[in-house]
Amino acid sequence: MKYGVIGKTLKHSYSPQIHKLFGNSEYGLIELDENALGEFFRKREFAGVNVTVPYKQTVMQYLDSIDPAAQAIGCVNTVVNRNGHLTGYNTDIDGLTALIAHAGLEVCGKNVLVLGSGGTSKTAVAALTRLKAANIAVISRSGEDNYENIYSKHSDAEIIINTTPLGMYPNTDTFAVEPSGFHKLEGLIDVVYNPHRTELVLRSLESGIRSEGGLYMLVSQARKAHELFFDCELPEDAVDRTVKTLENEMQNIVLIGMPGSGKSTVGKLIADKLSRSFYDTDAEIENQEGISISEIFAQHGEQYFRDLETRTVKELSKLSGAVIACGGGTPMRPENRRAVSRNSRTVYLKRDISELETVGRPLSSSQNALKEIFIKREPVYKAMCNYAVNVSDDPDVTAERVMSAINEEKNSDK
Repeated sequence: MKYGVIGKTLKHSYSPQIHKLFGNSEYGLIELDENALGEFFRKREFAGVNVTVPYKQTVMQYLDSIDPAAQAIGCVNTVVNRNGHLTGYNTDIDGLTALIAHAGLEVCGKNVLVLGSGGTSKTAVAALTRLKAANIAVISRSGEDNYENIYSKHSDAEIIINTTPLGMYPNTDTFAVEPSGFHKLEGLIDVVYNPHRTELVLRSLESGIRSEGGLYMLVSQARKAHELFFDCELPEDAVDRTVKTLENEMQNIVLIGMPGSGKSTVGKLIADKLSRSFYDTDAEIENQEGISISEIFAQHGEQYFRDLETRTVKELSKLSGAVIACGGGTPMRPENRRAVSRNSRTVYLKRDISELETVGRPLSSSQNALKEIFIKREPVYKAMCNYAVNVSDDPDVTAERVMSAINEEKNSDK
C-alpha cells in the first residue's frame, strides 16, 4: 500500500476510515515489530505513512530530514517520501492544539499536568508551551513528579492532559488518576480515542469537569498529514464532518427497556437495515452457559445471573458500530451503565406495561410483579437513554422510529 499507519498493535485504529473520508482509499494498517522498522524504511516502498506508539521516537533515526518543529519536540508521527527522500513531521501538535480549542479549554496562564512521558507527552508539552501555560508538570511512573506524589504536589492543577494508553481498548476499565482529587481542575483532555469516552473522561464529567476524548485530535492530525501527503488543503469543515461521521459509525446502538418491549426483534431489524452486527446480552449468556435464562435463575439465582450479565455487557460494550439489545435489568447496575456509556448511543424502547409479555420471564411472571419492577426501572431507563422511542405493534415501524431519532441528531449536528 502507498499510505498507512505504522505501529505494533493497530486493531483499534480508526486511521484508514479517516483517510478514506478525506479521499485516500490507498491507506491501510501496517503492523511492524521493532526489528522490522529499519528494513521497511530502507525499502522506501511507500508515499507517506503515519507513525503511532511505540515508534514515534525510534523512527527518527531512519529519516533523511526532520521538520524543525518535529525535531524540537523530539518525535515524529508523519513521514513523507518525496522521490526517495524521507522527511519526518509532527502533526500531533496540530491535532492536540485543535482538540484543546474544540473542548473550549483556556490553557494560557494555567497549571497543567501531562500524564505520561512518551512521544505524545513531548508533543503535549510543546503544544502547552505554545499556548502559554504557566506551569507544566510531566507525571511519570518513576520521575520527580509521579503518581505517588501527584495529589500532594499537584492538587491545584487546573488542566490535565492524559497521554498514556490507560483506558484504551481493550483495557477500558483502567485510568491514570482520579479527577476528583484535584480541587481546582476545570478541564481534562484524554488523547485516547477508542473508546469514545474513556473511564477518565467519564469520571471527569461526573465531577462536573469539562472533558473530551482524543477523536478530534486524531482527525485533526490526520487532516494535516493528508495535506502533507498530497501537498493540498482540505476544506475548513473537513475535521468536523469527519468526526461526526466517525461518531455515528463507530458508536454502538444499545437498546434498553422492560422485558418484552421488543428490544431483540427491533435490534435485529436495525442491525440489518444498517449492515451492523447484532448482539443480545441474554442470548450471549445462554450460549455461554448452555442453558436458558430461566434455568440459570432456577439453578444459580439472580446474583449469579447479574454477574454474568455485567461481564457480558462489559465485553460487548468494547465493540464499535454494533447493535446491542440489553436485558431489562441490565441498566440497574451502575457498572453496566458506565460500560455502555463509553462507546454507545442508548435508546429506551417504551411500551405500555399492559402489553408486555410475562411468559418465561423469571422476575416478571405476573402483571403485579411487572408493575413493581417498572416503577423501579423506568427512572433509570430515562436517565440513561439518549433517546426514548414509543414501541409500535409493528417492529419495522419501531426500528424506523429509532433510526429517525438518531438521524435527527446527526442532522442537527451538521
